[in-house]
This record gives sequence, structure tokens and C-alpha cells, in this order.
Amino acid sequence: MERQELIAKLNNAYLLKRKRAEFFAEQNKQKALENKEYFKLELKERELVLDISKLAFQDKPTEQLANKLNQIDSQKHILLTQIGLNENSLMPEYTCKLCNDTGRVKNEYCTCFKQAMNNILMKESQINLDLIPDLAHYETAIFSEKHKTQIVKILDLAKKLVANFPNSKIQTLIFDRQALFVCIVHNREYRMSVYFQVSPLLYV
Repeated sequence: MERQELIAKLNNAYLLKRKRAEFFAEQNKQKALENKEYFKLELKERELVLDISKLAFQDKPTEQLANKLNQIDSQKHILLTQIGLNENSLMPEYTCKLCNDTGRVKNEYCTCFKQAMNNILMKESQINLDLIPDLAHYETAIFSEKHKTQIVKILDLAKKLVANFPNSKIQTLIFDRQALFVCIVHNREYRMSVYFQVSPLLYV
């Protein structure tokens, strides 16, 4: 699948996810507002919010109205429980909390969007990742004593990288053990992408 075709496909999928979450939230809101007591509390809450804003603008005390607002909030919570809902069910339940299922964060692709792309590409590649060993099974005994110490250090760094990914302080690992990179790829449950590049200068 071409890149632009893949992105278009994912954009449509994300749009459907977002709309579905917003639809169910709106349905829950309507269900709550059908309760007369909840509807009255909702109107009263809106009035209090406006009144508090006016007092704050006039630099007047708002504590009394704020207390009433808290009481209304508690009453709404009780009514929602009786209806079979809660405050969270009135808001869209997006699958990704970073991008709210838009696939974008600060004009860049969200990590969830990138992962969705990777999942499709991996599926199309027909590579069976279950046959690839992870870091826990990386065998250091095959190396000579001369190289084993270095490999153990690299393995430790790799484990720290994947354990804290993507917030790891370690951003780059440079070494010539491709098999270890394959282990890093497999060790993350969401399948980290790895970029391989040969650096001739390392071998000068």
C-alpha cells in the first residue's frame, strides 16, 4: 500500500473513531437531560457559572456561589449514578488521550497514528514477530570473553531504552549488533520502529 493511500485510510478510520465516541457521549447527555431533576440542576449550574463569572469580573466575593455550585455538582453525581451513568460517560471516550483520536499532536502525527501505520505495514510484510526473540532471551554466552563485557553493557542500555520508551533519556544507540536491534523491536508491545543505517566511519 502506498504511503498516501495508507494515510488516507487511517484518517478515515480515525474520523470514524472520533465521531463514534462523540455520538455515544451525546446520547448519554440526552439520556441524562431526560431526567427532569437533572435537567433543572443543569440549568441552575449554568446560571451559577455565569453569576460567578460576573462577580469575579467585578472583583467581588464568589465563595457563597461556589459552594452552591459544588452542592449542585454532588447532586448531579448522585442522579447520574441512579440513571446508570457517570461524569466520564458524558464526555467522548477517545481511545488515545494524547490526540483525542485526531491522529495529530501539534501538527505532527501522534504516536498512536504512527503505530497504526506500523501495524498495517507489519501485517502486509507477513513477518511473524512471535518467532523473533526478545531481550530476555538474548544470549550473551555465544560471545568471547573479550566482547562479552561490552555486549552485556549494550544489552543493559537496550533494556533501559525499551523500558522507558518513548521517554527514555537514551535517544540513540550505535553499535554493529543487528540481532540485538531485532530484539529491541520485538520487546515493545506496540512494536517500536527501528531505523538501520550503515556508518562506514565507524569501521575506519
